Amino acid sequence: MTERELQGRTIELARLCGYYVYHTHDSRRSEPGFPDMIAVHESRPVAIVAEFKSETGKLTKGHTDQRGRYHPGQADWLRRWHDISTNPESRIYTRLWRPGHTDEIEDMLTQGGR
Repeated sequence: MTERELQGRTIELARLCGYYVYHTHDSRRSEPGFPDMIAVHESRPVAIVAEFKSETGKLTKGHTDQRGRYHPGQADWLRRWHDISTNPESRIYTRLWRPGHTDEIEDMLTQGGR
């Protein structure tokens, strides 16, 4: 089974099982490394962050560009999602932000959601 087939089947099943699913169809113009699928159950407190690979596929690793900026790879994203998901003190914040919310956006980002 190819990575694409696995992803398609998994997404279809997740939706059938009551998950809202997000995945980027064409990631070539998106930030590299972000997981293939984010799924949140419609009624249970369950979230899944998944990266799909073939049997022999490898996770991409992050790299530092010529300007010294680090670009996380798939391994970095999955490790952080795992660290957050296994920390009992973790919180997930959701917001609907509009242009008039610039102060709230700045506060949230600079204070880490506190």
